[in-house]
Amino acid sequence: MLLFRRCISLERRRAVWPILVIVVIVAMVGCFIANISMSFSALVAASAMILLDGRDAAETLQAIDIGMLIFFGCLFITVEALTKTGLPAAGWLQLANAANLSSLSGTVVTSAVFVVLSNLFGNVPVVLILAQAAFNVDRPLGVEKEKAWLVLAWVSSVAGNFTPAGSVANAITIDRTREAGGDTPSFKQYIAFGVPVTVVCIATGLLPILLL
Repeated sequence: MLLFRRCISLERRRAVWPILVIVVIVAMVGCFIANISMSFSALVAASAMILLDGRDAAETLQAIDIGMLIFFGCLFITVEALTKTGLPAAGWLQLANAANLSSLSGTVVTSAVFVVLSNLFGNVPVVLILAQAAFNVDRPLGVEKEKAWLVLAWVSSVAGNFTPAGSVANAITIDRTREAGGDTPSFKQYIAFGVPVTVVCIATGLLPILLL
């Protein structure tokens, strides 16, 4: 593991490091496109980064936030367990007729549902749940499956900016800022900026998607 470190000086490693990172990332994305296992490709890419970095792996592994890994592991287990109960699918049936992208009112309802759900449960869990509860039909949301997925991806991603609870990334950023002694926005300060930005971004992004 230290071979790269011993054979190449620190200055040269720093010079070529950005190139190595780009090569590894491009290779990983290429594996994704080639339909190679995403988890395996990401694991190999991460391992390559550790090896090419040239440092003792113990230094890198000590920097890993184990608590965060446990959090995400529990998140995925909970989402899978909830999905298997059938409750999300049953709940979506009550909204399926109104959440239809073939009309303006249906688009507004669909976007509002995605935003509310994302800010109640987090955008990542909502996407994982809807993938099985609402997108296992030929025409989810009343449109082609690809277009429906694009809408879900866009709205759920942007919905994470609506409130601090909308995305796990928000919570991580706020916690890290507090730990570093920085100032964090209050809930009112956050939504004063987050709500209008989210609404504008959703509307702006949906227009080209729906016109495809």
